[in-house]
Amino acid sequence: MGNQLSLVDLGTGRSAKQISSGYEHVCAVLDDDSLKCWGDGTGRSAKQVSAGGFHTCAVLDDDSLKCWGWGLYGRLGYGNVEHIGDGPNEMGDSLIPIDFGTILTSIISKSVRIVGTTRQGRVQVQYQQTWRDVCDDNWNILNAQVVCRQLGLAGGISLIHLNGSGEFGMDEVACEGNECDLGYCPFRGWGIHDCSAQEAAGVKCHVDAWSTMPDPNIPARRGHSAIWNDDDDSMLVFAGHAAASFHFYNDLWRYKQDGRDGFWEEVQTVGPSPRGGHTAIWDRAGAMLVFGGSYLTTNFDELWIYSANTSSWSLASPPMKPKARAYHSGVWDAASQMMLIFAGENNGALQDLWQYQLASNNWTELSVFSFSEMPSARSRHTAVWIDAAKAMLVFGGWADTALNDLWHYALWSNSWTQLFTSSSPAGRAGHSAVWEPLTWSMLIFGGVRVNESINYTAEVWNYSLLTSSWIPMAPSGPYPAPGPREDHTAVWDPKSNYVHLFGGFDSTYKSDFWRYRSLDLEEVPVKKCFLGQECHLVFGTSGLRFGADDMIQVVDFFTLTYFVFSTSSGPAMSNGPFWLAEPGLYRISRCSKVNSLCEGHWFEFGFLLVLGPFSGQSFVCDLGSHCVVGGLQGFSLSRTDQLLPLKECGTSLQTSTFQARPISASGTDDILTDVFDFGPLDLDGAPEQVQLCWCAEDCKELEDFRALAMLFYVDGMSCVA
Repeated sequence: MGNQLSLVDLGTGRSAKQISSGYEHVCAVLDDDSLKCWGDGTGRSAKQVSAGGFHTCAVLDDDSLKCWGWGLYGRLGYGNVEHIGDGPNEMGDSLIPIDFGTILTSIISKSVRIVGTTRQGRVQVQYQQTWRDVCDDNWNILNAQVVCRQLGLAGGISLIHLNGSGEFGMDEVACEGNECDLGYCPFRGWGIHDCSAQEAAGVKCHVDAWSTMPDPNIPARRGHSAIWNDDDDSMLVFAGHAAASFHFYNDLWRYKQDGRDGFWEEVQTVGPSPRGGHTAIWDRAGAMLVFGGSYLTTNFDELWIYSANTSSWSLASPPMKPKARAYHSGVWDAASQMMLIFAGENNGALQDLWQYQLASNNWTELSVFSFSEMPSARSRHTAVWIDAAKAMLVFGGWADTALNDLWHYALWSNSWTQLFTSSSPAGRAGHSAVWEPLTWSMLIFGGVRVNESINYTAEVWNYSLLTSSWIPMAPSGPYPAPGPREDHTAVWDPKSNYVHLFGGFDSTYKSDFWRYRSLDLEEVPVKKCFLGQECHLVFGTSGLRFGADDMIQVVDFFTLTYFVFSTSSGPAMSNGPFWLAEPGLYRISRCSKVNSLCEGHWFEFGFLLVLGPFSGQSFVCDLGSHCVVGGLQGFSLSRTDQLLPLKECGTSLQTSTFQARPISASGTDDILTDVFDFGPLDLDGAPEQVQLCWCAEDCKELEDFRALAMLFYVDGMSCVA
């Protein structure tokens, strides 16, 4: 024994990974996954091998199982007592796989496709670079739902008796319905079937529908928060409660989407105390900001920041902060690194609006002239952020009754506007909302309506900012959908057009996980123009194309001021190629000249964003002072914008006080507090009225500064702006 024991020759450079022996033979799986047997037997390649007394079985690289040796007592599993392997042409490809009926097989994900249309047709699976049909034996709606989910669609209706290729990869598929991959479902074994070419299985998948997702195995809860990180396709769920059962949470969970599959994991951190009714937003730099919330009767005014990069929490300490609250709303402006929170509750409903600047760690209350010009006090409402318009939509909530009003807040003008529609969802609170940026639409789900009794809802509604209308979505079908609930979370996955929904309450606490697949989205065309610069409504590849004699109407979204022109006169705006009207958000409508008057025949199809300073602004600098101009207001102003003092904008007429030199903004992280430093003014200069002219892009000549930003008074006496 020991060193005196002779070695078995497995081949040059080969070693054994697994060995199994019978009475009169031995088999080994080598390090190159080949199979060698010696004694009384034979061999072929395999992934795993096991030897009995007088027979051997191997799991092959296609996940099938083959056995050979003595067949006494049916030990080989082929339903007979024949010996296999002791005669010619019995091994290798001649050795058929064992049929075990419905077995759990394959831990390998299988690619799936539909042969037909994008959403309906014959199902095929790919295994080892080969596409094969699926047999329709026991094919049902649960199998269909798994296929549709794997394809990134929703719903799922099973189709049978389709004409196929005759080559089948799977048979007797038996999904439970919540798998993310057809390869995770039990079936007979790869390539094992008893089907004819006319027994191919198929599916009809859906959009504007829901899919069940695997149980996350997270404690049921309500009042939690959730964010979606589209950089790594993951969702973070934080805290919440099941107060009726005395469960209060401060745990953090992460759902990671991996292709069409996904998994949940708890993130072990030490951070905020248990709470519910807080808000969370995601900064793409890798941070989640959590504000407020409550625990029993205690409301919080804390702002916690979770760093995904270090998996750690930190408590922000701003010099001032809003009143403690719960069940408020929070949105994030990524471009400005700024969070807005609105309303909520603390011994009654609140009505205030606050802005938090991340870089400076400062809170600022955004006051309006009159509380009658903004939404009433409320809690359990929703808010979404419209990044392209620098605006927020607020819907519904609770204030002694369930509300259904819709409000638009424009950050650039610090103003609220109520949006009226011909019909709208019933009042509700505790619902969820997400923003679809491609279609400029808001999706809401669920909530509670309180009339004579508590009525939870599972409705899905879509509000289109383009058409200013509500449409009910997600019609019921022969597939599952989430039940009515409130105080759940919903997040939008922009890459896949999904809404991910988790948890909530409907007299019981929920921990289910759902995915809504929206309609195939057609992007709303958006044209950007700069005040005082060329503005041609030629949209090219973006989809905004006009007929030769179309009438075009451009309507200010809020004042309803409008311009009408004909494409037969050219693609420029009616006031010439340079846009000199008020900056802001405009809705573009088209009317084909079937009706010469176009009354009632306008079709909304895009937005125009006019960027630049508002009209009617003025500033005063005294001779002998250092002149710093601040407070410039406008739509989507940028630090790269420039001001140029001229006698008249759009000309080369220079002033006597200033050199004709453009000045860029400077200041802190908050663009609203940026200033333009024109330097010291000569005490011996002459008073004059100057136009501060604005330009954003391609500002090469003095004449390019056509937009009037401010009337600028150079005064010989000390005065206040």
